[in-house]
Parts: sequence; C-alpha cells; structure tokens
Amino acid sequence: MSYLTVEEAEKILEFELKEYLEYSKFSPEKKQYFLDKATAKINGLDIAYRGSAENSFPLIYQKEIGADIKIACALESAYMALNKESDILLPYRSGIIAESDKTASVTYNSGNKLEELAKYGFNNLESIKTLERYIRKSVSIS
Repeated sequence: MSYLTVEEAEKILEFELKEYLEYSKFSPEKKQYFLDKATAKINGLDIAYRGSAENSFPLIYQKEIGADIKIACALESAYMALNKESDILLPYRSGIIAESDKTASVTYNSGNKLEELAKYGFNNLESIKTLERYIRKSVSIS
C-alpha cells in the first residue's frame, strides 16, 4: 500500500514536477503502480524507528506520514513512470563526484553519502536527500 493516493500525488506533482502535463496523461492504474513501487523502495531502506513491519512510515513517534515523505514518494513515482533520472545522479552511480573538461579528468570518492544513497536505485535526487535523514547511521549488533 502506498503512502499516498493518486489524487494526493497529483496535487503535489502539479507544483513539484516540470513534466506534470506528460505525467497527467498516464492512467490512474499506472500512477498507482508507480506509487506502490516508490513506497516499496522507501520501505527497503534501513529506516530507524520504523513504524511497522510493512511500512516504514509513520515512524513510531509520529501520528501520521509527513508531507516530506509524501513529496519524496510522489516525485520518485513520477520519475519512475516517466523513465527519468536526476542528471546529477548519473555520475554518482559510477562513483564519480567531479569532472573537468579542461583537463579531461574525473575525481572518484568512496564514502560519499550521495553516492551511497544513489546506489539504492532512486531516480529523484530530492527524494534521496529527503530520506537521508531517516536512514540509520549505524548498525546495532546484539
């Protein structure tokens, strides 16, 4: 089950997505499919203080799902539906953090948080940055 309905996602995306006109042409079933898929991606992250076994949000100390999570889910679902990816994420998938056309060089960095998050397979940079603060920073071994 998704963190938001198709109607809620459309209201968010009308203001947040440049390609809204193209997105609005998709059927409600296709939109729901990608909302469910985006929710599954979010639930696959190692979120601290998970709300339940099924869904990560709302967290155990929250009464409802926050607007930031709904926006992240809506944007990620739209980017998947449009088969689009934030341009800045493409180099991070290979570990490149800087490029120079003048010297024809690239800089690699391991341990970069954005690089780490890009490996989760998210298509939208804003979604990744929103979710970053909820991801567990350390692992508890008992």
